[in-house]
Amino acid sequence: MTLNPLGFKEIAVGKKTKTGQLYERGQLLPTRLGGATADTRNIFTTTNQLNQLLAKKTKQISNYLESHPQNHVRYRISAVYKDQEIIARGVCLEAQSVEDNGLSFYVYLLNTQSGIVINYSNGEAKVII
Repeated sequence: MTLNPLGFKEIAVGKKTKTGQLYERGQLLPTRLGGATADTRNIFTTTNQLNQLLAKKTKQISNYLESHPQNHVRYRISAVYKDQEIIARGVCLEAQSVEDNGLSFYVYLLNTQSGIVINYSNGEAKVII
């Protein structure tokens, strides 16, 4: 079973992304950190670009936990929507190690894709030069 989050559409964008599609199914809490793939509360529509940024941050957290197996990380993420839009504008992501402050960041990551204009209200998109 494949879950489609709010706003998810298959929009071909050619070589603008590595998959050729604009949208992907992103996870608020990645499987690697304990998230569930079959939980609709955990998935949202992301661009390929945002998904790659989230993967880098997930790897940063995962690497910290692997090198500090006794430590814990506080993790908070929120998808940011404007008014009644169906595609998130971005995510606020925060992580901090509890025991030693060896990992600490707060970032706002945009849900955009280079060379593409997104209509966040309806999910439509247009390739630009």
